[in-house]
Amino acid sequence: MPGPSTAALLLGPFLYERAPSNMSVLGKLRWLRLHVADLSDTSPELKAVHALTPEPLLRILAEARLRQATPEGGLFSGTVAYDNPVVRASHAPT
Repeated sequence: MPGPSTAALLLGPFLYERAPSNMSVLGKLRWLRLHVADLSDTSPELKAVHALTPEPLLRILAEARLRQATPEGGLFSGTVAYDNPVVRASHAPT
């Protein structure tokens, strides 16, 4: 995907954030380590990590009318309406 990219890693008590690819960083510093216990529940850093989780997708899948697409049962297909409140909420800005 074109444009700047970044990354986040939640490991133990720390949240590591990589500097965006379009950001100039002095020296070799590329990652910022934040102690999770020091962050509030509404911190922008934690909101960004929560936005990367599969939770919105899983909520949509729970609403979908799924059917087994292969005899082995490993692939499913289904639909969910675009105007479904769960779909609308998953696309709402946080």
